[in-house]
Amino acid sequence: MNVAEKMKGESLAEQFTVNFKDLDFAMFKKTLDTYGVIVARGAFPVRELKKIRDIIYQQIFPRMKLGRDFREDLAKFESFPKELKMKTLAFLLEGVTDLLEADRDNILRNIVEKSGIMPLVEKYVGKGQINSLTKYYYSRTVDPLEEGYKLGFHQDGIFLRALGEPDRFMICWIPLVVIDEYTPGLELVAKPFNAFLDTDRSQYHSVAMADQEKFYEHYKDYTVRPKVRMGDFILFNPFIPHRTYLTPEMTDVRTSIDFRFYCGDPADLEKPRTGNY
Repeated sequence: MNVAEKMKGESLAEQFTVNFKDLDFAMFKKTLDTYGVIVARGAFPVRELKKIRDIIYQQIFPRMKLGRDFREDLAKFESFPKELKMKTLAFLLEGVTDLLEADRDNILRNIVEKSGIMPLVEKYVGKGQINSLTKYYYSRTVDPLEEGYKLGFHQDGIFLRALGEPDRFMICWIPLVVIDEYTPGLELVAKPFNAFLDTDRSQYHSVAMADQEKFYEHYKDYTVRPKVRMGDFILFNPFIPHRTYLTPEMTDVRTSIDFRFYCGDPADLEKPRTGNY
């Protein structure tokens, strides 16, 4: 990505970046309909987010160190089967991106419910109350020095369709550190999400992204990499393609949480899904 592309992306991101206190439903709807993404400044109390971050650091970082040490030890034994190495490592690192536990769960639920974002999401989705806030959300840590932490372009709706109708979900991404030029962030395709729906909205289709570079070239005029800080959030439609934004210059570890608002009967999430989603 050259300097011109970077400036264009930052300029585009400004179009859907708002102060949360100024956000009403008309602005909320117009922004999401136009870009599929909204960046809200100052939505959540930083002090409470730091509590969540501290818990994540206490629980995850020791596991990450264990994984590094384990890999170094295994490297000394060339005869150890690679497949078994990975299975053993996966067992040791189980929980690095696992569902948030009860203490983090309660803090997050409280700050989201108090923020006032939920009524906006419910009205926008238009398919009932938000009945599942914390069932499907994760803590994620991206270390630029570790392989395998970078996710390529994908759509969450691909996975969510196994749980419920994708257009009943909205994705919320919350940074627990400052996302700047030294820290991995999120790169999104800011394009009306209807571009990834059939015209009657009855069918959902994924965009071809097996060739990541080809996909980026096709959508590069719409790609954005929002710079956000603690207290902000990025909200986007599950049809919006996005990936980890990571460059060789980045050296700082990024920690974030993401979750899915689900509007509808929570019992629906337990039913096997069929149909065209």
